[in-house]
Amino acid sequence: MTSGVAKSSVLSEIHSLARPLKTDRDLNGLVRRAADCRFVAIGEASHGTHEFYTWRDTLSRRLIEEEGYTWIGVEGDWPDCWRIDRWVRGETGKEQGVHALLAGFERWPRWMWANEEVAAFLDWLRTWNLSRPMSRRVGFYGLDVYSLRASLREIIGWLQDNVPDAVPAALRAWQCFLPHREDPHKYAWSTRLVPQSCEADVIALLAEVRSRVSTPGGHDEAAFGAVQNAEVAANAEHYYRIMLRGDRQSWNVRDHHMADTIDRLSRHLGPDSKGLIWEHNTHVGDARATDMAQGRTRQRRPAAARTARRGRRHAGGPCLPPGRGDRRGRLGKSGTDPAGCAGPAGQP
Repeated sequence: MTSGVAKSSVLSEIHSLARPLKTDRDLNGLVRRAADCRFVAIGEASHGTHEFYTWRDTLSRRLIEEEGYTWIGVEGDWPDCWRIDRWVRGETGKEQGVHALLAGFERWPRWMWANEEVAAFLDWLRTWNLSRPMSRRVGFYGLDVYSLRASLREIIGWLQDNVPDAVPAALRAWQCFLPHREDPHKYAWSTRLVPQSCEADVIALLAEVRSRVSTPGGHDEAAFGAVQNAEVAANAEHYYRIMLRGDRQSWNVRDHHMADTIDRLSRHLGPDSKGLIWEHNTHVGDARATDMAQGRTRQRRPAAARTARRGRRHAGGPCLPPGRGDRRGRLGKSGTDPAGCAGPAGQP
C-alpha cells in the first residue's frame, strides 16, 4: 500500500467517525457512552487552551450531574489539589473565594490551574457539593509526582499531629535534601556527580507512614492523604534522580505514579465511585501508537490506558478516553494579578 493510499484510508476513517461539536447537545452521545464507565479520561492536546478547558468544564458538569461521577483526578500536585478538594467539598474556606484559593499554586506552571476557566468550574463544583450530603460530594485530587518538598512538609505535619514518635523518619528524609536547598533539580544533578542518593530515606519514610496508618484502605481522609504524600515523595525522588538521563524512564515513572494514584483513590472511595481524569493526551492515550513504543526501553501504557484494564478487571467497568485536538485555538486566561485574581492570558 502506497503512502498516498494509506493517508487517504486514514482520512476516510476520520471523516466517517468525526462528529460536529458546536453546542452542549453535541456531547449527548459521549455522555451516554460514559454512563456505564468507571472512568472517563478527558485528554487535551495542549495545556492552557481556552477551548479545551471550556469543553472539559461542560463535559465534566454533565457527567457529574447526569451520570453520577464522584471524583476528579488531574495532572496537578497532590498537596495543592488536596487544598482545592477541601474547599470544593465545603470543609474549609468558608470566607475564601476561588481566586484566593488558586493563588496558592506556586510551582510552575501556575497558569495551568490558576486561570478563569478552572476558577469557574471550581466555583460551580463547590455550589453543587454544598447542596448535597458530605458523603455524596465530588472530590478533586492531584495525580502528579512533582511535589517532593511540599509532600515532605505535609507528612511531617501529619506525623507531628498523629504519630509524633515517627517524626524522626520524616526529618531524616527532609535533611537528606537540605544540602540541595530543597531544590529537586539540584539534587538530581548532584546524584550524577556523586553516587549517593536519598532513595533509602524516602523509601523508609513511606514504609513508616504505611505502618502507622492503622487501616490503609480506611476512610480517614487525613491518613489517606499522608500515605499518598509519602508515595509522592518516594516516586518524586526516583523521578528527579533519573530525569537527567534524557530517556523514557522518567516519563514512565510519572505515568506509573498517576495510574497507581488512580488505583488508590478508587479503592479509598469505594467500588461505586466513578472518576474523571483530566490529563494531556500523551498521558491518557496508549503509548504503543507512538514512537515511545520503539527502541530498547519498554514504554508501558500510560495512566488511563492502564486504568482501563484495571477498571474492567477490578471494578467491572471500562475506561472511556476521549482525547481532544484541533488545528487552532486561543489561550485561556491565566496568571494572577497582585490581588490574587485571574488576569491576562498566559502561555500554553
